[in-house]
Amino acid sequence: CPTRGSVFVSQITKELSQRLGIRLQPSTAYHPRTDGQSEIANKSVETYLRHFIGYHQDDWEPLLALAEFSHNNNRHASTGISPFKANYGFDVTIGGIPSSEQCLPSVERRLKTLATVQEELTASLEEAQQLMKNNSTGMSDQLQSGIKNISTTRPSPKLGHRWLGPFPICAKILQSVYKLTLPLSMKGIHPTFHVSVLKKHLQDTINGRTREEPEPVVIKGEEEWEVAEILDCRRKRGKREYLIAWKGYGPEDNSWEPAVNLTHCQQLLKDFDIKFPEAEKRHTRSRRFR
Repeated sequence: CPTRGSVFVSQITKELSQRLGIRLQPSTAYHPRTDGQSEIANKSVETYLRHFIGYHQDDWEPLLALAEFSHNNNRHASTGISPFKANYGFDVTIGGIPSSEQCLPSVERRLKTLATVQEELTASLEEAQQLMKNNSTGMSDQLQSGIKNISTTRPSPKLGHRWLGPFPICAKILQSVYKLTLPLSMKGIHPTFHVSVLKKHLQDTINGRTREEPEPVVIKGEEEWEVAEILDCRRKRGKREYLIAWKGYGPEDNSWEPAVNLTHCQQLLKDFDIKFPEAEKRHTRSRRFR
């Protein structure tokens, strides 16, 4: 039973836990004594929210219920099945008529199903533990960089992007240090990184997730790119600039553009100014990354 440190455990809590047979493990942020299961679950929820919340991160609360359902109904890598199936013997669906496999079976059949599930859980956990031991730390041709020590204009880094890239490797400085080729939008970032903030880029094999960078559109003899969303605004040297997310490109390609460069998306500018009238006032100092 993790708590927030031994100094916060009252005598009543200790006595009650002792009589109920609960073994307390007081823990603090930098002196963990628990098995980390709660932290792992919280990390999964944060990852879910990170993909669906808006740039200003003010719409996360309504997503919590679906995040919990998604976490419990999703197949976990360590067990090979979902928590719902581990507890009840079947996965849960949203609405509709349940299939014959999801209808409540007889008691005897249910017990056999749960016994089979427990055997699969044990085998999957052993396989996952062995895979972790054999995990290689080699680097690929492209790496992704963590956001540690990289500033952002978003309200909370906790729900922001965890990894940027992928970026091509420019040079291997040391066994544990790599120099990456960064885009112009990250010109304020030093391109040399320690391996502790890097990870191998794995190609996404799920259909529909591959991202192809679109070609520019030629308007009146000039190349232009389509704006996906206006994320933020600031005033620099007396002129207003907007942080633009480009359609078909990742967050590492977001760029600050003056209003004169956005003549073909006036409606997006108007909608942003109405929705976030105080956005410009938040920028009281320069930031390293978009």
